[in-house]
Parts: sequence; structure tokens; C-alpha cells
Amino acid sequence: QSSKTAQLASIASHREAQIAGSSSVEGCGGVGKIIVEENARFWDKLHLSLPTGITSIGDSAFFNCERLSAIKIPHGITSIGNSAFAGCAGLSTIVIPSSLLTLSGGVFSRCSNLTSVTLGRGIQSISDWTFYPCPKLAICYFLGNAPNPISYKTFYGVAPGFKFYFLSSRTGFASPTWLGYPAIKINESAFPAAAWLLSNGLPYDSNLNQDADGDGVTLLMSYALNLDPGRPQRPFMPAASLDGTKLRLEFAAGARGIIYRVETSTNLSSWTTNGVTQSAPDPDGYITATVERDTPHRFLRLWVQN
Repeated sequence: QSSKTAQLASIASHREAQIAGSSSVEGCGGVGKIIVEENARFWDKLHLSLPTGITSIGDSAFFNCERLSAIKIPHGITSIGNSAFAGCAGLSTIVIPSSLLTLSGGVFSRCSNLTSVTLGRGIQSISDWTFYPCPKLAICYFLGNAPNPISYKTFYGVAPGFKFYFLSSRTGFASPTWLGYPAIKINESAFPAAAWLLSNGLPYDSNLNQDADGDGVTLLMSYALNLDPGRPQRPFMPAASLDGTKLRLEFAAGARGIIYRVETSTNLSSWTTNGVTQSAPDPDGYITATVERDTPHRFLRLWVQN
């Protein structure tokens, strides 16, 4: 059987299936079941992408769901219950979004093939035995400050050589060891995109000039515009629009270490910044660039550099 993608949805035409445990996934308008394709089998590998709008995952929601091989937890999740993913032997990596503040006891207990976990910048506390035992867990990335409370018991039973990575701008950590394990500081001056890359499940030292999926959008552009590199990006690229007599381009411009420049042209050959006005970033980090549409043909393009 090919891999199936399961999503939370109220789709009456599909067969409903309770994936695991006595609990259900909560916080999505009362939807409490996982919807899988009609011909799916429980021995298929499941790649699960929870939709936006989910705010909590109940106790033991995916308990012992051994065929769950990948899950994308969306920003907006504020609660993951006890043992929610315990016994999910198919999982190898986990990225926790910044909206989650606490990891409860045993959330990833007995995830026997889990090798790395990335904890979002919102995490403030982690219970004991959260990852006990995860014998292949070799790396834990922290995107926020050091949680409190946290103890060595949180990571009891991890792989030999287990280590922490933390960002140089964060506080509460110590190097070369923390909680008795090796701890490595990621220099954000050398790797300014580290937090964005890790939050999207990519190595912090990835080459930003690569276009892995061949869609014409490099990681550098995705980072600069705060796009999700795991989904098609062209539909989310900024596009120029008419605003009276002006051509207008709005774009996210809050990426660390990025220079943004908007240029204009009348022939798509010669480009200049002359006549282009860029606003200061708004509270959400967006900039608006405008130019007078004083000729029949007027174009704008965005140029980014790290």
C-alpha cells in the first residue's frame, strides 16, 4: 500500500477511523476522529498533517500508533496531553511549534525510533520522563530560553552521545554541558536563519541558496518572506497590485540578517530603485513598496540578500 495522508476533517463520504487510544484529538469544532481515505489499512504508514485551527491534542490521542511515521503539528497548538504520542515507534523527528508552552509527562515515551526533536521558542516547562525511553534520540534543539522546570529525568533513556543545541540569543543554558549532557551553542551571527530552518524541520546550517523542490523559490527567499518550505510556495509569493496611480508590493520583511530591496523596470531588462518608496515595517513586520505607474509598462521586483 502507498503512504496515506490523514487529516482532521468532517468528511462524511470517507470512512471514519479512530487511530489510537481512548482519547480523541480535540479543539477543532468538535471533530474528534481522524479521517482516512476509504481504502486505507491500519498497516499503512501514516503521514499526518494536522490542520490549522486545532488547539489541543488529548491524552493518549495517538498512543501506540506504531504506523504513524510523520506528523506536522501546526502553530496554534497550546496543549498536548499526557502520553499523546507514547509508543509511536514510526516517528523519527518531531517539531514542536512556538505556541505550545508545556510538554506533559510521557508525551513521547517509548518512541523507539525518534532521533531528533525541535522544541519551539514558547516551551517554558517540560515534565520528567517526557522522552523515556527514546533510545535513538540523539539531538534536542531548543529555539527558546531554557525551560524551568526541567531536569535530567526528562531525557532519561536517550541515545549514547545525546546532545543539546541552543541559540546564542537565548538564556538559561550552559556550555559545554547542561543537565549533564553536551550542549552546543548555535552562533546566530554565523547562522541567522537557524531558528527558521529548525522550526521547519531543516538543518540549521542548510544552504539557503538551494531550491530543493525545484519550484524556483530558494530557501533564502522562503526565509526572507517567512514562507513554509514544506508546501508549494508560489501561490504565497508577494505580487504587485495597482493602487490608484501607483504600483504596490507588500511583503514580509522581518527575517534576521536579510537585506530587502525593491526595484522597478519598464522593460524587464534594466532595473533601478529610482522612484521606489519603501515604508517602515508595520507591527507585523510587513513593508509596502510603491512606485508611480507613469508609463504603460511598469514592473516591480523584490531582491533579497543575506
